Amino acid sequence: MTILKTKNLVETYRAKATAKDINELTGRTGRPDLTQFVITQMSLNIPIKKDTILVDIGCGDGLFLIRCAENGLDSYLGRLIGILPTSEEVSRVRNHLLQNQKSNKYLISIEPGLAEQTKLPNDYCDTLVCNSVLHGGGQTIENVKLALTEFNRITKIGGTIFIGEMPDIDEKASKNYGDSITSWLLWVLKNQGFKSFLTRLKQTIPALFSNEPFVISQKICFICLQKIS
Repeated sequence: MTILKTKNLVETYRAKATAKDINELTGRTGRPDLTQFVITQMSLNIPIKKDTILVDIGCGDGLFLIRCAENGLDSYLGRLIGILPTSEEVSRVRNHLLQNQKSNKYLISIEPGLAEQTKLPNDYCDTLVCNSVLHGGGQTIENVKLALTEFNRITKIGGTIFIGEMPDIDEKASKNYGDSITSWLLWVLKNQGFKSFLTRLKQTIPALFSNEPFVISQKICFICLQKIS
């Protein structure tokens, strides 16, 4: 049985790095179609040149970096860097990119670091992307302040900083099932329907009978309407 309760994003994604499906690293369990949709929308709105130096904070499975290379960035003239918080994620995504015939022809660098501390030089990148990260479980306003300061430090003057998927409501407010998996499944059945219930049930069963992780993460959600002073 591999059911894990985590206190923060680092713990959550260290556990997810051991999952069979690398899409777990995007935070969209069982929804690779949603990941593809989000990546497409980002690609349409973030300008890429041949010599762009792009940093993706919390790059998940590296799909957006691959899409940037496909959309015209020459990784010999520019650079593509993904930042992930744990050595487990870094190793998993590096291996995934090397083994994937579609992506192994690109020069994509996956490096350890946090949103608050990337370890990159000052004025390093032209474009910085941080999508579906800052609101995550366990994040506080202090974390977000530090991250925004870090983004400003490593991005060149006149560069582009893209911060995506930040909720303007408390998405956890109506989810009153606590840490109970049974209560969560019943909540899904009641609020999202039988099809979603079956999908979520299929996600929990492997954790009961194998080493496949099922993560119970913090219910804290940073809301972008909070004032940052």
